[in-house]
Amino acid sequence: LAYQLVNTIRHMLKEHGINHDWKNIVRIMNTQKIQSVLLNTKTKQMCLRKPSRPINEVLEIYQATGAKSMIADQKKYVVYH
Repeated sequence: LAYQLVNTIRHMLKEHGINHDWKNIVRIMNTQKIQSVLLNTKTKQMCLRKPSRPINEVLEIYQATGAKSMIADQKKYVVYH
């Protein structure tokens, strides 16, 4: 199943002129990260999550595969103790 998935993704990328091997695709996609910050107070805990902006190569891979871009808005969670 994994073999078929990898080959399908690589085939979709090759149709759009992106000829990277799988290790390079993973390396490029790993450049997009989500930063999380936990802030503790006496009565609550706040969690802020903010994704990094994807580089152009990542955006090209999203477009070539038809995947929705992973650019999400900053999220804030508050948990009361």
